Amino acid sequence: MSTSCTKPTFTKDYWVMDTYCTVTLYEGVSKETTKIVSDILNDCEERLLIKDDSKSFFAETDNCSIPIQNDIYEMLELCLKVSDLSDGKFDITIAPLSVLWDIQNRKMPPEKTDIYEAKKLVDHNNIILTENSLTLLKEDTGIDIGAVGKGYAGDRTAELLKEKGFNSGLLNLGGNITVFGENPNRDDGYFIIGIKDPVNTSSVYASLKIQNTNMVTAGGYERYFEFEDQIYHHIIDPETGYPANSGIKSSTIVCENGIIADALATAIYVTGAEKGIEMLTVLKNEYPNIAAVLYTDDGNIITFNIANYEFTTYNFNGEISYYE
Repeated sequence: MSTSCTKPTFTKDYWVMDTYCTVTLYEGVSKETTKIVSDILNDCEERLLIKDDSKSFFAETDNCSIPIQNDIYEMLELCLKVSDLSDGKFDITIAPLSVLWDIQNRKMPPEKTDIYEAKKLVDHNNIILTENSLTLLKEDTGIDIGAVGKGYAGDRTAELLKEKGFNSGLLNLGGNITVFGENPNRDDGYFIIGIKDPVNTSSVYASLKIQNTNMVTAGGYERYFEFEDQIYHHIIDPETGYPANSGIKSSTIVCENGIIADALATAIYVTGAEKGIEMLTVLKNEYPNIAAVLYTDDGNIITFNIANYEFTTYNFNGEISYYE
């Protein structure tokens, strides 16, 4: 994902949440700004550590519980909502499979028997969630909230920056985009955000015009390994235990709730377009401005509710389907 804006008052890169984050602010900047932003980002990262300085938690016994903070409860509640909507295709308990695949370090796929055993541990119905605690009902079940951490961090960082007097900005948290306030470099105050081409990743194939919202793209083109002429990427389908193969190369979601945007981008990448449109239609009742742009394996585009976002394509020759 790329951004189109000029003359920022303040822009700086940070390494946090295991990724590069670029923060751009347009007013209220002072000599303390670098530290203010750093403190906010570090606070977000600390809040995402749910047990033993980790974003993950594995049950050592049946009915294993840990205390959680209120914002983690709210995050997990939204994740479970998307799990239910996707019929489990997005599942916060994917951790046993994610750890097994270990995409960044593997050179070849895991054994089929190991995938089968790990797959049996993935089931969001094994979670009991209260405002103060998280319980995993089955031993060796695990969750990893890193999958939606950047969506949470985008919303929280924007909120805290506004409280500190920064009225407009653009946050790029490892590709997750959050914008707030008005872009002073455009008369209409909007931000033009490009969507990375999943085939030619050095360019963008489309852009959207957004304001005071989040824009998240999920795709298998960033983290993967190749084995025997086949690509194995990091987004695992809980049903098969293998990298998702739903007919979508990238899934872009716009939503004012960053956690929903993050979770749904992954969910639709796994479920495919038909189920994705169904989920978007349901969520539109709660988030009227939610929108999506899906790039399919056959080189076409499927969109949902993009009328207000000035959708533009670049050097694109495929077909575009529009849903509202």
